[in-house]
Amino acid sequence: MFQLIWQIYTTGIVIFFLVFLLLEDKPFGSALMNAIFWPAGVYNVYIAGG
Repeated sequence: MFQLIWQIYTTGIVIFFLVFLLLEDKPFGSALMNAIFWPAGVYNVYIAGG
């Protein structure tokens, strides 16, 4: 079960890093931090509008 959760989380890091870097035109550092903490990054970018 932990392995499945870890795979989903690490896949999300890769996907959201590319989304934030390429589609959202974020700087590299900001895209990397939003991708590493992608549940909060998705909230900040898409829900809270930041």
